[in-house]
Amino acid sequence: MASVHPNYIKASDLLLINTVLTIPNVFLSPRNFATPLAISVLIAVIVFQIVIAIAIRNGVAWIKYLILVLFLIGLFEISTFVKIFLETPIIGVINIIQTLLQIAAIVLLFKIQSKNI
Repeated sequence: MASVHPNYIKASDLLLINTVLTIPNVFLSPRNFATPLAISVLIAVIVFQIVIAIAIRNGVAWIKYLILVLFLIGLFEISTFVKIFLETPIIGVINIIQTLLQIAAIVLLFKIQSKNI
């Protein structure tokens, strides 16, 4: 088995930390996560994040484009982000940390040179 570029491992670690930070957000959030639908969505999001981190750790090169697109879509929620930050600053700080982790992971992934070049 070929070795995986170290940036894949680093990016995967950053995204796993990002996933772990999702947990305190749930417990600190003023939103109601008591409904079965909300809990199901939360579990699905966490599983999706873990699957992406595992794919990155295994060196799946195309996943960086998926992460970039998802990150850019998430930027449309910047007004919600500001509102949350003003209402619950600790959640806002966690969200900022998560955003920085995501940016760092994306940068690491795009620094990896393609083997086809």
